[in-house]
Amino acid sequence: MIIDNNHFSLNVRSNASGNLSLPGSKSISNRVILLAALGNKKVNIVNFLESEDTEVMLSVLNTLGVKFEKNFDLEYYAGLKKQVPVLTIEGIGDRFITMFNQPKQFNFFVGNSGLTIRTILPVIVAVFSQKLDSLSFKIDGVERMRQRPIGGLVECLKKIGANISYLEKKGYPPLLVRPSKIVPSSEILIDSNDSSQFLTGILQAAPILRNYWNGPLFVKAVDLVASRPYIDLTINILKKFEIFVEEVEKNVFKIDSKRVVSPNKIIVEGDASSASYFMAAGVLGQGPISIEGLGKKSIQGDIKLGHILKKMGAEVFFTDNNITIESNQQLSGMRVDCSDIPDAAMVLVTCALYADGPTLLTNIGSWRVKETDRIKAMSEGVMQLGGKVRFGDDWIEITPPEKLLSANIKTFNDHRVAMSFSLASFSHPGDATNSSRKIRFDNPKCVEKTYPDFFDEFSRICSEAVKVITIDGPTASGKGTIANKVSKLLGFKVLDSGCLYRVLALISAQFGIADNEELKLVKCAENLNISFFEGKVFNSGLEITEEIRAEPIGIRASKISVFRSVRTTLLRSQRDFARPPGLVADGRDMGSIVFPNAFLKVFLSADAKIRAERRYKQLIQKEIPCKISDLLEDIKKRDFRDINRKNGSLNLAKEACSIHIDTSSKSIDEVVKIIIDKFNLKSSL
Repeated sequence: MIIDNNHFSLNVRSNASGNLSLPGSKSISNRVILLAALGNKKVNIVNFLESEDTEVMLSVLNTLGVKFEKNFDLEYYAGLKKQVPVLTIEGIGDRFITMFNQPKQFNFFVGNSGLTIRTILPVIVAVFSQKLDSLSFKIDGVERMRQRPIGGLVECLKKIGANISYLEKKGYPPLLVRPSKIVPSSEILIDSNDSSQFLTGILQAAPILRNYWNGPLFVKAVDLVASRPYIDLTINILKKFEIFVEEVEKNVFKIDSKRVVSPNKIIVEGDASSASYFMAAGVLGQGPISIEGLGKKSIQGDIKLGHILKKMGAEVFFTDNNITIESNQQLSGMRVDCSDIPDAAMVLVTCALYADGPTLLTNIGSWRVKETDRIKAMSEGVMQLGGKVRFGDDWIEITPPEKLLSANIKTFNDHRVAMSFSLASFSHPGDATNSSRKIRFDNPKCVEKTYPDFFDEFSRICSEAVKVITIDGPTASGKGTIANKVSKLLGFKVLDSGCLYRVLALISAQFGIADNEELKLVKCAENLNISFFEGKVFNSGLEITEEIRAEPIGIRASKISVFRSVRTTLLRSQRDFARPPGLVADGRDMGSIVFPNAFLKVFLSADAKIRAERRYKQLIQKEIPCKISDLLEDIKKRDFRDINRKNGSLNLAKEACSIHIDTSSKSIDEVVKIIIDKFNLKSSL
């Protein structure tokens, strides 16, 4: 994996396996956040998704006076007690109307969050209808938001008295909303053909609107309802707030609730749309991949992707809180009706490139009005990768190529385009003659919209399909020498992770970056292009093997490694070294953070004086003048820093190890034999 400020690339990987817990559902999180604000008490939202979209919703609500607090708490989630993000919302439902007594214009920036604008708009109309001439609300977003339709919702609200103006193009943001008197009608007619979120917005505002009606409120969706499972999701969530929606006939909804009654706590299940990438990874990477926090009782429609992949040839197993997926055969191309899985269906485009024949995806018209025109974006990606594609207004057909090509994928700033095409990095039958194939993407940070840690988790789940031996320990404990000998005996690749920090230390120094300038160090780390060949180290094609071994560079590397952001930036690169048949990873955090589920985790230790003597011999052999007393003092200082750093303490690595070897009185060959014997014993079980 290579990353810079504006691009990232993935090389070919063979397998993926392991367990993962998903971040909370974006669709559930944003619905619950708004409903909690409309209630009148404090609500703890467990496992909420922290992402761009939820930040946009919170920002809008905060502007309206809603207070919230974020924490990480120990909670029972997916049957286990674990640290999860918890958002506490202070509901101010009945106080909204009394909080603003002076004329004021609010400016809401909704980014590219369709759910935020489409749910907050009906709430503003309903809550502030009595504040005539005192308030106004301007709602705008990024340029793509100005291309996403909202006319169906606006015209619906206008029919019940809303005063909404299009500030530029009719039917699209930006909008200006002025309070006006609600005019009840026998039923509210909403055209949700463009987006089910129009109907969701009306349903979530229904208990407030209901106060203007003499009897129950009836909402009728005219024409087809796009992405119907999202409406079922909305109705399910509303029930948790004691808002009961009855579908009296198809697409006609009756609401008689007048208040939002919040629960004390609500648990957000894992995001089924985010799960789709790892379901597909379990198929293309053979698996098994086990996804926690999501199962057969999920209220999200995208869960149905598992059943579709099963029809295509995968093995899929559901429990109440878990999905496990694997495959040992080629997928079958087929026709798929995607009306129930509008977001998850995007991974089927990439899966189709690995199928035994054409795959036709239908009922995907909503793709055209998402973060980008997804039909166009996915079609372009398929052609870049060498596949053939045909498409129309609501369908796409993919014919797989004999082999995939290296490609420059344009993400169009769409998180789902980037995550879907990351799956094309799995080995394809045609890669037998093209193992150097790479996929290059623009704008890696677009995934922050819904899954900020996606590439970290993707690299981890791929690395866990490979047997990894980690060798950790304090400085001069023999990690590098022993790792190289073990790797040669097993025929494994070797990763000197400390080398990555030394490269960063060297390159950042060359650019004049001080060892305490964290943000500049992260930028520098993002632009490294490190490679290894025959024991030599290169950055951007230039050999730097000897330069990074200089003692001042080692000391500088220890200092900059204390920064969590620096370690996180280098994490993906380290994990990406895990390739068959196996990897020996030498360095700090290898068994505790980088490869937490490694096959064998070794921790080496030795008396500080003995380590100083070893380092002295190494430097004297290189004709570098030094004193044992100075080296001992430096080792003690580095040990102190490594043990006491907040992120990735050396003690954590010691606690995580499966075998601890004190090398003080042992030869290198003796230590290597202990590790090899332990590895062989575990492999035979």
